[in-house]
Amino acid sequence: MAALTADTARTYEAGVEPVINDITAVASTTTYEGSCIELASGLAQPYDGTGTSGFGGFALRGIVSTASGGEKVRVVSQGVATLATVGASAASVGSLVYASDDGTFTLTSGTMPIGKVLRHVTGTTCQVYFSADALSNR
Repeated sequence: MAALTADTARTYEAGVEPVINDITAVASTTTYEGSCIELASGLAQPYDGTGTSGFGGFALRGIVSTASGGEKVRVVSQGVATLATVGASAASVGSLVYASDDGTFTLTSGTMPIGKVLRHVTGTTCQVYFSADALSNR
């Protein structure tokens, strides 16, 4: 995967109650549905792989914020999502998952941690329990 350039629907585990949050977006930013969101000084923006800010969740729908800002990004801040995860296998259950940009997930540390492999599905596809930094005690 690579950074998102279009809306990308995420599949969330049925029966797991998600935590939904509305977070003010960084001004002049395009956020696609499915984007992994980082919080920059408390504002939401798609993760570009360079920030050291906290994980905010996944965008539920895309928005384009204006130069004056103030628009809200609706995010799933906690839940279980099915994600293609670079390096994942059946032996990865319990491993930390990191985002390397807003659409790429890996087991390689050094990028933004988002959660843990809950269940291996097939190949490198896993169900990942994720929790925004504001909700997490990791």
